[in-house]
Amino acid sequence: MVVPKDLRSNGLVERFNRVIKENMQLAKAGGLNCKDELRNVLWAVRTTPNADTDVSPFILLKGRAPGTKLKRKWVGENGVDEGLIEKVNEKRISAQNKYKDDPRKTICVKVGDYVKIKSARIVQKGESKFSCPKKVIKICKNAVKLEDGNWWNKERLSLARDVELLNKSLKESTKVNQEARNDPQKDKNLEGPDKKECVTMDMRRRSSTRNRMLPRKFCDFVLLV
Repeated sequence: MVVPKDLRSNGLVERFNRVIKENMQLAKAGGLNCKDELRNVLWAVRTTPNADTDVSPFILLKGRAPGTKLKRKWVGENGVDEGLIEKVNEKRISAQNKYKDDPRKTICVKVGDYVKIKSARIVQKGESKFSCPKKVIKICKNAVKLEDGNWWNKERLSLARDVELLNKSLKESTKVNQEARNDPQKDKNLEGPDKKECVTMDMRRRSSTRNRMLPRKFCDFVLLV
């Protein structure tokens, strides 16, 4: 079963489909019967121990070892461990959590930092994937409360850079000045955004200091007669 819009839960399904596809491609390239090879591939998958559980799917489903063409067959004198299913489930869950939690990176934010919210929809060409920077006012374990009162998971957030904060402050000051020009009755000495929240940085363009060679067409040539 494939869960829509949840790519993390589709890893096992995609891996299983990839194994079948690669084996079918090899069978087709070798001129073998695809139906017979499909049975062999499925049997190999069912009898191969899983890396997470160390037990083959056949044992988990049937409770016994698979029957093969060997003379010595399993007769069931040892039985099946009663706690095997619980141990396998615990190991599988811990392995899955470790697989999905280790590579996942969450931002480290503090109260007063500015963050951007990643859009969940597909953005059009030219649009930004992130919203305007917003201030963090409260932090929980995996969630953050922003200045607009909404809570967001840390996975959807990204730290705002200094340039973006500067652009935000410039937009706010431009908006305030525009309102002051449109309404002459208001005080002309309106203040812009809080100076503490604005980030001052040098926007001057710096030229490179490394030595550069001129093109050969600008070099001096000596005419030999």
